[in-house]
Amino acid sequence: MDAQDWITITTSIVVVLAGAVSGILNSRKAKERAVGGADNFAHHLDMIGIKAEPVENPSVEVKKGDIKGSTFRLHGSPIDQVSIVPAGNELSLVFLIPMSGPSFSKKKRTFMKRVKTKMGSDIIWKGDPILAQTLNFDFTLNQLLSQIDPKELKTLVISPLKTNRAEVLTNYFLPPKEMFKALNIIAGHLKSW
Repeated sequence: MDAQDWITITTSIVVVLAGAVSGILNSRKAKERAVGGADNFAHHLDMIGIKAEPVENPSVEVKKGDIKGSTFRLHGSPIDQVSIVPAGNELSLVFLIPMSGPSFSKKKRTFMKRVKTKMGSDIIWKGDPILAQTLNFDFTLNQLLSQIDPKELKTLVISPLKTNRAEVLTNYFLPPKEMFKALNIIAGHLKSW
């Protein structure tokens, strides 16, 4: 082998090692964000008057890669549990809502969209035809969601799970009380879906 081959091999090894170290550091940072995020989230819930407690052994573990989300149970709410999971450089919330009915897992994913109007923006729902229509006709729900800053609430996705639960995913990490009111309304619709 000549010097050029050694340079190529050495460069390749350095690139692979740098990628591995970067992956490990990113994984550690995500875990640290999730742990610090749980403390911030618990404090935030207390500040807006929502009673919650951490759950050591959740009924469903929510993971992002190898990072298990911190999970809370909300008191006096139809929401079974809330998990904090890393999503890129941010933290997301996953709300689990218990359901009943044999055909629930055959339902389609439904998501919220903001549509610009002359008056600002409107909320519309797309996905499962029955659920989307029900949510679109709920003026109170859409009014609550419209009050939340569009820069903060970018995503709200409802996914049926095979465990007779619905997973509601949002990018909003420290949601206002209106968000919890909206989620309780969504939970009510999901129970009759």
